Amino acid sequence: MIELVRHSRPALALAFSPDGMTLASGGGDGLLCAWDTAAGELVASHPLDYPFVFDLAYHPGGEWLALADGRRDLRTVGAAALVSRSPLVIASQPVGWSVRSVAFATGRNSIVVIGHESTYTTNYHIWKISEEGLPVITGSPWRFDTRTPRNENVSLSLAPDGRSMAYSHTGGGIAVNYWKTSESGVRYHEPEVPGGRTVSTVAYSPDGETLGAVTGKVVTIWDVKWVNHESRDYEYLQTTLRLLLEGHDRAVRSFAFSPDGRVAATASLDGTLRFWNPYDGSEAGRIDPGVGRLHRVAFSPDGNKVAVAGHGGKIFLFDVDVSL
Repeated sequence: MIELVRHSRPALALAFSPDGMTLASGGGDGLLCAWDTAAGELVASHPLDYPFVFDLAYHPGGEWLALADGRRDLRTVGAAALVSRSPLVIASQPVGWSVRSVAFATGRNSIVVIGHESTYTTNYHIWKISEEGLPVITGSPWRFDTRTPRNENVSLSLAPDGRSMAYSHTGGGIAVNYWKTSESGVRYHEPEVPGGRTVSTVAYSPDGETLGAVTGKVVTIWDVKWVNHESRDYEYLQTTLRLLLEGHDRAVRSFAFSPDGRVAATASLDGTLRFWNPYDGSEAGRIDPGVGRLHRVAFSPDGNKVAVAGHGGKIFLFDVDVSL
């Protein structure tokens, strides 16, 4: 276990670079940090002009990093600049509403930006990635009523093929939007959450065939598949409840699939990081870093490392070999 110390408040966002050599972190202390995952050392720490970072996402090519910090802009940082000790230059493109989460759809060569426009209205906007590898705004945003207060976060996950996106909303649970074609025909599906629990975090598996959602102390797992419509010429998305991952004593704050999809990890306010078999619901292992509440978890691209953000701003980096 390697302990990474720089943040003064809990890290709310963690993202590994595509090559796994850098871990980016941000939280509620106004810092964006870059860590060398091999050496377990801080490479650079950049003060931001805004106190929060809610989400981070690397471009699949690794050239830049997208930030969701609650501002009304899509903000991006060059990967080379992130690991430099020179003053950080952040590019901003106006969005018009508070950005809370970002995710890349590699199958659509796009980035999806989601956030709050007003007290109970949430927008998402799909931006194309240009030939130069930069986000270019296209079309108008979709608006939907999530009944989510503005101070609540919104979790976003995209299927690897870019055909669907899942998002959480504290007013109702989980919703999935999917596209009739690659560019249009947006449709809506809402998986049934057992017990009507509130959903805080969502995640697709790497193959897009499994969807998970955090509901308090429990993670709900669904099978996802595309079904041909009997009377119309298109496929629709169907979800079927598979199982529940149960065992935490307090709320789960973060959930992630391993790159091969065979393991799921949960970080909880009970202070434990747990690993699960998402196919039979069994617990495959657990780690207690000894700092109390845990807030965020992320797998490295090769699945050999796990980063978890704990109370007091500490981040822990573990070498893992979870056998199922």
